[in-house]
This record gives sequence, structure tokens and C-alpha cells, in this order.
Amino acid sequence: MASTLETDDIHATRFQLFRSLVSSQTFTDSSDSAWRFNDFGGKSPSTAHAGGSGPAIVFLHGVGGTANMYFHQMLTLSGKGYRCIAAHLPPCPTQRACVTGLDELLSSRVQTAQVHLFGEGLGGFLALLYARRYPRRAASLVLCNGFGSTSHFNFRQHFASSALGWAAGAASPLGSAAFGLLPEFVLRGALLERMPTGMLPKVAAA
Repeated sequence: MASTLETDDIHATRFQLFRSLVSSQTFTDSSDSAWRFNDFGGKSPSTAHAGGSGPAIVFLHGVGGTANMYFHQMLTLSGKGYRCIAAHLPPCPTQRACVTGLDELLSSRVQTAQVHLFGEGLGGFLALLYARRYPRRAASLVLCNGFGSTSHFNFRQHFASSALGWAAGAASPLGSAAFGLLPEFVLRGALLERMPTGMLPKVAAA
């Protein structure tokens, strides 16, 4: 128990240190999505590594996460001279808009040709999409708990009827708290359209 409390104290102390050094910033992309992000390390906004030549490391969180969750990694890697950027995913209207917005954010902050991408869960999915669309920008990918398949991300079929199913109280394996944190394009594909039809409310004939 004492060991757990000590670990919690160290965790809290390091987070307080991080917040004292790094202020959250905001970038608005061309689709008017507001990206909050932390940017720390490197010599200046035009360099990605203390030596000035290495790519930046970009952290993308999963469902229910935030940009702040990577403060341990950012403190450690910035101490080694690396430029670290952790983005908080906004509610993008489509996956294409989300990838485009991410590239606009990174292009505005990092002038080097490539970035390393670390993604967890939904962030891993976004990192894969980004690397597929901008292969020359992605120096490497590190994926943690990423999606094994994205074939179910079909955004238009049965959206209206499935949304009614959710409104009627259909259960989500992620829970109602996580539901509100998901970007809209993920809601449409991953949660709503795949609900069993038996869970949808019956509509009486007029």
C-alpha cells in the first residue's frame, strides 16, 4: 500500500512539473476543428531534435484519453533532446477531415520532412490512416492496442435507425461515459450502425 502511495505521489509530482513547463495550445484547421496539443522539447518550433535534424515524436491518444496522458514520455524524451507533440483529437466530421487536420497541425509546428507517430487505440487507427495518406511524412509507427480490422468503419449505412436504437437505451461495450468522447466518424461506424436490429425501437405504422 505504501509503495502504491509513493508511486502516486511521484506520478502527481511529475505531472505538476509537466504542467508548469508546458501550456496547452490550440490550433484550428481548415474544417474549423480545434486541436488542443502539447508541444515540448527541441531547440525551437522549426527543429524536431536537439541536433536539429531528427523527426519529431507525435503522440495520439485512444478513446477516453487526452494529450496530457503522455506527460511521462514527453518529460523523458525531451530530456534526451527530442521534440514531442501530443495532440488531443477533436470531434472531426469524417476520418479524412481528421487526418487532414492532423497534417495541418503538424505542418504548422514542424518544418522537418518526417515525424514518428505513436498511437494508442483510436490514435493508432488515426496514425495508420495518416501514414497511408502521407507516407513520406511518417518516419515510423508505434501502435499500441490498435484496431485489428477497420472494415466496420462504414459511416453511412443505417445511421438514422441505429441512432434511434442508442437513444432508446441500447448498451455500448464502451459505456456511456466513453461514448461522449468518441469522434463523430467513429460513433457512426463503430457503435451505431452495428447495433443488433432487435435493439432498435419499433415504429408504429401511421
